[in-house]
Amino acid sequence: MYDIKENQSSTNYLNTLRVLAILSVIIAHSNAPICTYYSKFLSKIETYICILLVGQASFAVITFVMITGVLFLNPSKELTYDKILKKNFLRIILAIVFFGIPYSFMEVLFNSNLSFNVDQIGTAILNTIQGKSWAHIWYLYMIAGLYLCIPIIKSFVNNSSKSTIKYILIILFIFTSILPNLYIIIPYRLGIYILIDSVYFFYLILGYYIHYYKININNKILWLMITAYIIFLILMPLNSNFVDLSFGGNILLNGPTSPIVVMATFAIFSLALKINKSKPIIDIISQIVFGMYLIHPLFINLIYKFLKFTPEKYPFIFVERFILTFTAGDGLYANNNIFLLGITFPFSSTNQPDISPVVLTVIFLKKVANFLISIGIFTVAGLYVSLSPAKDIRAL
Repeated sequence: MYDIKENQSSTNYLNTLRVLAILSVIIAHSNAPICTYYSKFLSKIETYICILLVGQASFAVITFVMITGVLFLNPSKELTYDKILKKNFLRIILAIVFFGIPYSFMEVLFNSNLSFNVDQIGTAILNTIQGKSWAHIWYLYMIAGLYLCIPIIKSFVNNSSKSTIKYILIILFIFTSILPNLYIIIPYRLGIYILIDSVYFFYLILGYYIHYYKININNKILWLMITAYIIFLILMPLNSNFVDLSFGGNILLNGPTSPIVVMATFAIFSLALKINKSKPIIDIISQIVFGMYLIHPLFINLIYKFLKFTPEKYPFIFVERFILTFTAGDGLYANNNIFLLGITFPFSSTNQPDISPVVLTVIFLKKVANFLISIGIFTVAGLYVSLSPAKDIRAL
C-alpha cells in the first residue's frame, strides 16, 4: 500500500469550491427555464447569454462529488457501514422526504392550475419515490446511491497503491467519459464494456486521488486547460446544432461525462488545492451550501410560476437579474435596485412593459407577501438540514 499520510493536505480550499459550485448551480438553474420555455421571446444575443449562463455550471455538481471523495474516502478516518447508513444516508433520505415530496406536490398543484384535491398528495409521494420531484433533487438520489457504495470503495482505495488507483481512473475515464461521447460523434460502438457505467464513481475517486497524492502539473498548464474549456463554452453555442433548447439549453459535449468537462474540473480542483485559501465569509457560506441547494429552486419556481416574472412579459436581463438576486436572498433593497436598473438595461427586448419601476416594485411586494410564510418554513427546514449535527465529513 502506498504511504499516503505524508501527502495529506489542508481542506481549506474545499469551502471555496463549495461556494463557487453552489453559485454556479444557482445561476444555471435560474436561466435554464428561460432557455427551455421562453427562448422564442429572446433575441439572439439574449439566447446566447442564457445558454452560456446554463453551460458554465457543468463543473459544479461534479465538484461536489469530488469533495465527497476527499472527505468520505479519507484514509485516516474510519467510516463504518452503520455510520454511513444511520447518519449520512439517512440524512439524504430525510432531505428527499421533506423537500422532494413538497416540491413534487407543488408541481402537481401548478399543473392543475392551483386546483387542490387529496389524490394529489398520493401522486406527489409516488412521484418522489420514482425520482420525479423537481429536477435538482436528482442529485440527492444519486448521492444516496453513492453513499451505499462508499464503504466498499473506501476499503479498496485505502488499501491500494497509487499505480492501482491511477489504473482504475484511466479505465473509468475511457469507459464512462471518452467512449460515451465518442459514440455521439461516430456510428460505431466498441464491443468491450465494463460493468460500472456511472461517471460519478470516476469523479469520487478522482477527488480522492487529487487531494491525497501529489500531482505535479504546472499551474500554467492547469490555467491553459481552463482557458481551453472557456473557449469551447463560448464557441459551441454559436452553432445552434450543438445546443438543445428543449432541455435547459444544454450544450453538446458539455455534460458530466464529457472529457472536456473532466479536464476543466480536474484543473479547477487542482488549482484550488494548490492555492488552498479561504476567507471567513466563504467559510460561513460553505456551512449552509446544502440548504442553499435544497431551497433555491423554490424561489425560482415561485417567481416563474406564481409571480409570472418571465421573459414573455418582461425583458430577459430584467428577469434574469431579478431571479438571481432574489434567489440569493439579498433582500428587498437589492430587489428594488434590480427593478430600477433592470428596466433600462441595454439588452432590453421589444416586450418591455411601459410601467414605472416604482409601480413594478409595489406589484412585486404585494405578490411576494402571499408566499413569504411558506418560503420561511422551507428556509428554516433547509438550514436545519444543512446545519444539523454532522458534518465532520459533510461534502455539500
